[in-house]
Amino acid sequence: MIDQFNLKYDREAIHIPYKYSTYDGLDDDYVLEAKGRNKDYQTCMIEWKKLVSNESIAQVDGKTFIYLVSPIPYTTYFVFDISKLIDDDYKFGWHWRWLSKNTEFGKKKELELKFVGYVDKKDAVDTFKT
Repeated sequence: MIDQFNLKYDREAIHIPYKYSTYDGLDDDYVLEAKGRNKDYQTCMIEWKKLVSNESIAQVDGKTFIYLVSPIPYTTYFVFDISKLIDDDYKFGWHWRWLSKNTEFGKKKELELKFVGYVDKKDAVDTFKT
């Protein structure tokens, strides 16, 4: 997904290869979190701990936190400027929810209580197709 972002916006964001990194890409201007979703909903879930961590990194480094979401079949991409949404006092609708601990296929489903919110697709700064 970072490659698609780079192609669309003529960027050179690098992929972060570390499994436990809170973000997936980085360039001179952006901290990027990319999520592929198995289902297509009007709202896109975001984890509190990733939002806080990535926005903090963005602020310290003078960057913008971008959340890039693509539902199956991964041909449409929604680009959210999370830094701006936070500045605009966006209502994420934070709440606790039991969710799968990981999203790796073939692994036993372990549940974990996560603090999550949502961004509505209508609030994306851009949408593009590949």
